[in-house]
Amino acid sequence: MKTLYTILTITTLLCLSAPETAQAQYHEQGMPCNMLKAEDSLKLAGRPPMQINIGDCTDLDDPNPGGGGEEDKTEDPPFEYDIDFNNIGELLYLEGLLAAIADREEQRWLDEQEETFRNEINEIFDTHHSTFKAAQEAFFREFESETLGFERTASDEAYQHRQIAERMDTDQEVVTTELYHMEEWKGLWEFCKDWEGADCDKFGSKTVQGTRLRDIATQHQFNQLLGQAETDFAELEFDAAQERAWADGIWNMVHDGSYYESIIRARMSQYDNLSRRDRVFLMTNYILTYNYPSNAPMATPTFISDLPSYWHSETLFGLGKEMAPTPSIEALVFYPGYIEDSYNDCQSGRPKNDRGIHLGPDYCTPARTEHEAIRERVLEEHINEVAEDLSVINEVDNPCVSDMIDYLKDVNTPLKTTINEIFGSENSVYNLIYKNVDEIAIFEDGSVGVAETDALLDYNGRITKIEIRLDNNFIETATDIGIFTTLLHENLHAIMEYQLDQKSVNLEESSSNYRSLASFWSHYVAEIRRGEDGNRRHISYYMHEVMAELIEPMAELILEFGLSKNYDIDIGDAEAIAWSGLKGTEAYEEIEEEIRRIYSSFIESEREYFEILSIGKKCEN
Repeated sequence: MKTLYTILTITTLLCLSAPETAQAQYHEQGMPCNMLKAEDSLKLAGRPPMQINIGDCTDLDDPNPGGGGEEDKTEDPPFEYDIDFNNIGELLYLEGLLAAIADREEQRWLDEQEETFRNEINEIFDTHHSTFKAAQEAFFREFESETLGFERTASDEAYQHRQIAERMDTDQEVVTTELYHMEEWKGLWEFCKDWEGADCDKFGSKTVQGTRLRDIATQHQFNQLLGQAETDFAELEFDAAQERAWADGIWNMVHDGSYYESIIRARMSQYDNLSRRDRVFLMTNYILTYNYPSNAPMATPTFISDLPSYWHSETLFGLGKEMAPTPSIEALVFYPGYIEDSYNDCQSGRPKNDRGIHLGPDYCTPARTEHEAIRERVLEEHINEVAEDLSVINEVDNPCVSDMIDYLKDVNTPLKTTINEIFGSENSVYNLIYKNVDEIAIFEDGSVGVAETDALLDYNGRITKIEIRLDNNFIETATDIGIFTTLLHENLHAIMEYQLDQKSVNLEESSSNYRSLASFWSHYVAEIRRGEDGNRRHISYYMHEVMAELIEPMAELILEFGLSKNYDIDIGDAEAIAWSGLKGTEAYEEIEEEIRRIYSSFIESEREYFEILSIGKKCEN
């Protein structure tokens, strides 16, 4: 490394000494005799020696050349030599000689620096490249990958497009639900005009494109809403498939490697096309940038201060689009005009029969019919998925946690209802889904979330489904009591989300905080409808205030679970654990500080299993 850091200083001496020394040598004595002394240099430089007439050459040892042996008392001019056409050519030849010597010395200097670079690269990567070019190519690969993050950037770009596709899937699920409701309402419309019933209430209260189904007055209005919903569905179906294809194309570009190789070749070509001095500056900058990315590039001459850039995220996206696979026919049939354009192309290119006559227009009809059938089939499949009995869906793959979820579905919660009564009955209007995921959220203080309840809303602020997600790391480190308490906490969130969405809060049995919660929900929905922030942390705050009023019944359920496992637990222990996730509520802050410290110790002992302090055991598979 020390040798490397001297390179920039050394370059300031770039081959100046060799030409100056040579010129001094030839100017010390008369021309052209001293040219004869350059024979060795000419041979070293690979050039033929100059043809000089020896008879015209003065005695190199004569102190008074051209004076016939007598001392000339008059001082001769420093350079007495008649210049004619022939010896001008000799001077030009000498100039070429000096340039050749300088070129040779500069190349020798560059070879020394490249040898230094080779040794440095081998030391950085613990490799044994025998040539500078091999070491340089290997270095550029690491530089592109590690320092500039080629694969990392491509991966992020592909991930973003997959995320976009997933958001479109969620939006499409809302639209599909609307189509399902319209399909059901179409069969109930005439009946519900004159009669009331459960299905009339269930579907008549649903909204499509902002309009409540019961408020649709005419068939024309119904068809307009249906057509817009189908258009929205088609756009989302194709666009989501397109986004996934682009993500696949980005990965294809990375795995193909051809563009990556072209970048490496471009970097090596740029190096080779620079002057020797600039090559040294450039390679020095590369290595310093690799070793000290936060401080690089160093102060370098302006002509080479910036390392070349051959790509950015937009470049990778553009290349990914070029290499993206074509979406499936199931997606293409939803692209605007695809079916009709395909039919017209077929018509314009109809083949001829044996008599040279174009086949009739019916030749293209089967293909169009097939495309239309595919479109109808895909749409129907989506609607059928929504139309399946809505229920509690347990997707957690840890058997211990999955069993707890099944147990809690039929437990009468402190909100006077069960999960199954709300989400598992025939009158359920959306699913409650349990999942375990790798990472939920990292908060501003660095803490990591252990669980969350997420209500997915449509553009009217109405819920389409609720998901309860548990962090995998939490499942691995917490006790079964800690997980049970967290599930109970999240179930209460889900029930409150449902009750508020359906406006079925029983105010007579609820505290004033519960009424505040209902009031806030209406304001929250209004914010969403106006296109405002609609920060869900607000609603969570009010929900936690409600839960803080339900500590005693929550503690009873935790105690019952602990005793069923034969754990040494009492109601005081259970009450302390029940405060999990409720720090910061008004009721919690009113507890004495010493008691809060004890509660916090109980909570942490169940979140992070510690054999001596924890009441529960780890939730083994």
